[in-house]
Amino acid sequence: MRRLLGLGSLFAAVMLTVPSSAHAQTSIWIGGGATIPTSDFKEYAKTGWMAGAGFNVAVGEGGLWLGAGGSYGSNKHEGTSGDKTNLMTALGEVGYRVGDRENVGVFFFGNVGMMNHQYVPGTGSKESSWKLAYGGGAGVDVPITDTIALWFAGQYLMRAKEDNESTSFFGLFAGLGFAVGTSGM
Repeated sequence: MRRLLGLGSLFAAVMLTVPSSAHAQTSIWIGGGATIPTSDFKEYAKTGWMAGAGFNVAVGEGGLWLGAGGSYGSNKHEGTSGDKTNLMTALGEVGYRVGDRENVGVFFFGNVGMMNHQYVPGTGSKESSWKLAYGGGAGVDVPITDTIALWFAGQYLMRAKEDNESTSFFGLFAGLGFAVGTSGM
């Protein structure tokens, strides 16, 4: 409940401070979607969900950006009663958007940061650890207004191995981006 209130407050604050400008220098994003386990993770985890938020800052006058974000999600386990894995991420990002911001555009990005893998058994105590994570993806954004865009993205993210096992997934996400400030282009 606290996370939902936090995201709701963030959304309200952004909506009250978003200026009217087609060229965003900085944007705040929120989104979520499905995580499809891959590699060792798919041996026991079912398709799950993930939600996140972050920001991007334009670098120069082209489509290059730097950003950061965090996410939280969960995947139930196959054939178990109540076992699940919760995933949390804190990632830096570099990306590039192709096309004019007033029109539909394609973007590409790479991530590096940390991922927490928390095993939650149906009974017993939780186990949790943070490890290096890296990945990348691509997507499409569709301007809705001068300051709001709808986006869709696919992302592959992998966590460094622990005990010779990796946690990785392919995510299918959608969300909203909100322009904050102008670029003065």
